[in-house]
Amino acid sequence: MSVLKAEATSKWPIEPYKGLNYFTFADTPLFGQRDDEIEEVTALLTHVDVRVLLLHGCTGAGKSSFIRAGLIPRLQRMLTDYGRNFFHLSNAQSNDPILIRATSDPVARIYETLSSAANEGLLPENISAAVGAELSNPIATDRMDAIPSIIRVLKLLTQPPQRDLFILFIDQAEELLTLPSEPGISNTREAFFELLEQICFRRMDLRVIVALRTEYYGRLCSYLTIRPTNKLTPPADAWAGLMDYLLRVLREEEIAAAIRTPTSAIADRAQGSPPHSIYGFAYEDALPEMIARDLALHSGEASSLPAMQIVCKQLYERIVLREKRSTILVDDYIRFGRADGALDAYLVRSLREAATTVGLVPLTDRDVDIWAMVLSHVVGRTDGGTVQTLIADEKDLVSAATRRGIKETDALAMFHQMVQSSRRLLRLVGGEHGSVAFSLGHDSLGPSLLRRSTEARVRSEAEAQIIQERQERTLADAKSQALLAKEREERVVAETQAQLRLNKERERASQAIREERHKRHIALAVCSIFALVLLASCLLFVSTVISPLRERTKIITSYARLEQTSDFRLRLILLASAIRNGSEWPNSWFVDVEPTKEALRKVLLRSPAFGGTFEAASWNSDGTKFVSLRRGKLVVRDLTRNEDSSPSELAATAQGNVPPSIGLISSDDSGDQLVAAHVDTGTLSIGRVGSKLVSPDYQLPPPPKDVFVPRAEILGGRIRFILMHFAQNAISGVDVVQLPAEGGMTWKNTEAEPLEWRPREQQAFRQPALAEDCNLYAFVGRLADGYSLYFGQFGSALDAPFKFDHVPAVSAVTIARHCKAVVARDESTVHVISADRAKNTSRSLAALGEAAVITVPSAQQVQPMFAATPKGKQSTDWRLGWSSPGGLSVVDLDGDENPKLLASSPLLTGLDQNYVLGSLSFSPDGTRALMMQQATFNALVQVRQFDLDLDARQAALSKITAPLNLIHEACRVAKLQDGTNQMRSAERITWFGDPNAPQPCDGAN
Repeated sequence: MSVLKAEATSKWPIEPYKGLNYFTFADTPLFGQRDDEIEEVTALLTHVDVRVLLLHGCTGAGKSSFIRAGLIPRLQRMLTDYGRNFFHLSNAQSNDPILIRATSDPVARIYETLSSAANEGLLPENISAAVGAELSNPIATDRMDAIPSIIRVLKLLTQPPQRDLFILFIDQAEELLTLPSEPGISNTREAFFELLEQICFRRMDLRVIVALRTEYYGRLCSYLTIRPTNKLTPPADAWAGLMDYLLRVLREEEIAAAIRTPTSAIADRAQGSPPHSIYGFAYEDALPEMIARDLALHSGEASSLPAMQIVCKQLYERIVLREKRSTILVDDYIRFGRADGALDAYLVRSLREAATTVGLVPLTDRDVDIWAMVLSHVVGRTDGGTVQTLIADEKDLVSAATRRGIKETDALAMFHQMVQSSRRLLRLVGGEHGSVAFSLGHDSLGPSLLRRSTEARVRSEAEAQIIQERQERTLADAKSQALLAKEREERVVAETQAQLRLNKERERASQAIREERHKRHIALAVCSIFALVLLASCLLFVSTVISPLRERTKIITSYARLEQTSDFRLRLILLASAIRNGSEWPNSWFVDVEPTKEALRKVLLRSPAFGGTFEAASWNSDGTKFVSLRRGKLVVRDLTRNEDSSPSELAATAQGNVPPSIGLISSDDSGDQLVAAHVDTGTLSIGRVGSKLVSPDYQLPPPPKDVFVPRAEILGGRIRFILMHFAQNAISGVDVVQLPAEGGMTWKNTEAEPLEWRPREQQAFRQPALAEDCNLYAFVGRLADGYSLYFGQFGSALDAPFKFDHVPAVSAVTIARHCKAVVARDESTVHVISADRAKNTSRSLAALGEAAVITVPSAQQVQPMFAATPKGKQSTDWRLGWSSPGGLSVVDLDGDENPKLLASSPLLTGLDQNYVLGSLSFSPDGTRALMMQQATFNALVQVRQFDLDLDARQAALSKITAPLNLIHEACRVAKLQDGTNQMRSAERITWFGDPNAPQPCDGAN
């Protein structure tokens, strides 16, 4: 390590792509597409008022590579451009700049780095001895005490005769917020932020670049007392020395240009020769753009740069190095499985190479699945569905491996092979109390790892799901009994203590009376004192009760208005608590609860009218009746009157091991009939509402061998069985078997009607969408020149595909009620294509902002929750709906107007965004919506039913003026989310500061 000025590199790197390794100074010739950012950051560093620069970007944006291969080479030209140089700590052998990794104790890392440079004699002779003497003692355990020494060393490095600017790099600063502190060390966070602020307030020829991930930027700034300056800061505002800069994600065309960089035939001014003469290969026309589009779909909102490096490195090694060909073709890329296939191949190859290195037998596909499930402990998804890296302790990972039959020694050896730079499946990080912990080598591996582990886990968990649910119910019952016993014990103790206090109070009262008889001569003084105490109590009541109550009411009202999640339970409970407290005497004299009541009405307007968790659920064709299976009983709810029918029992001979598919059908002579289809036993149960169901003399046909689990739907007077054929762990085809009703309880079997859906040939990513009211189905496939919409009738040949113009990708498709149109949408546009193809209407969703985002299921071939229905009599008016990060987005398309979001915000569902199966349906008139979601294939069904006639709903809520009636309605709706309207202890501590605070909904159920 030495203090050096950057020097230009004049050689092309050995390899054209880096894989998961960051760019170094030697890789500068291949680093591109960041010229504007480099100039902007350089300008900021030369600004006289900048001391600390917060360089942040999403994971994989290339912050470390940007500093090493982009910014440092630019700073070397400072003498030419500005007449002044920067200097920094560099590695003596590689000349790479030293980026100090923050860990959980960045002050200690800075102290150690500067001390090491001084002790090795690599600093200028005039200050080396002084720096060594200043940092000779071990760093103080209270990191605040180390700041003066670091500041003095920085002054030595920047004071005359030194005329250049010293620059210090701090990398991965988010670790300060995510990693636990070492035991015995204090003020690790406080000291780091104090050091940054002192650097900002001191005049030194010093610049500090702090690199971190954008999702931690807000938390980091919350620890600082000064506000960062950015592009939006008014010029008149004074700069405090702290600047932020967002390193944006590269666009698709920039990713394509980066892919082509090693193939350029244009000579480079610095290197003298073109890169094509060094690496000797090229891409077929438009292949880089195809790769860039695939990477954008794979990475979502995260940066696709790391995934690009992996994909291109895999293609280069296989085609150019192994097959000795100079042109990489589109067919090569498709044969490789496109971007997902390349990333999967990297994951599998790295696991097998690690196993070979540690001496294990070659890994089979099942072994790879087991390791994928073990590694899934270091990857997860955010509420919005974005893949993120988690940190897992080494003991936890070893335990996960041993539970799946892997020896502890083999697991430890594999983990330490996975962190090698040639693989980077894992990254070694610090755990609690100095223990060893791992995180994912890079977030770009997350989607592939999640996909592989999810598919393996679904197969293994399907058999254990029922047993696990029974065990969980037994454990929950035991916990409930223990909790009740504890509450009884606490109540007895509280009553005993209250009686003791009452006895003591009585004794004190008696003593006071006795003393009063002997002290009548001081009665006037006692009265005066009493008056003063009373006045003080009133003032104390106002300051300790009323003022906090007003503030809490204001905070709760703001929270209900600004909270961005789809949770409605906590919103409603908190608003009910604020109204209850503000309406009680004497608080009602001082607190105005009308704004809070209005906020509660707005939340109720966006909340479901009915919902819950059931074993199975469905509704009838006109959306007026809802049927559910609850503890083996079928219950029909009239949604127009909010009344439940008498329960109906299933036929004993028809019951199977998994919940049946249920529904209502209408018959002219028999009225509404309940139907339950048991796909595992191949039997039906049929009967009238309120009576016990019977099994007709009918046996469902056995499914083909390649059908994983048949699925039944009961729609429009018929039973529809959907047979999904599986091949190579994916759905390869779909057949439909329909049983039309022929009066009473007589059923006629029909042959399977195959759908003309071939995923691989048509490049159809998701399975077809089936109409509710007819035999129409539709799906989107990819042709060589873009995306096309296919639709047709069950068992019939497909019509000619409908080709989209200038559509980058289609994420969901549905068939509108009444089968008048097929609706498809992508990230920013919705398309309505009439069933006769006579009209195609497109509308931009950009004005909807975050509400335009559609959440997709974790089962990749399943259609997202997306529905449509005609709105009014005009064919150009439509009502659409989809599941979004904020809940349920319901949008009206009226004529040529821009899409309008119902209620101005997504409706609140309170559902987890991570799901496997889900459905969304409108009633034919569009006044009701039904959302059903399952976390796994065999999980219970979570149901949300919304009334979309908001004017009528708002008028009904406006009539509820009494606080208790409004609280009762809020508590009723809050219970729909997860079956309870009681606040948890952690919530009561957060909002009321007391885990035993009264429950807002007690007495309102």
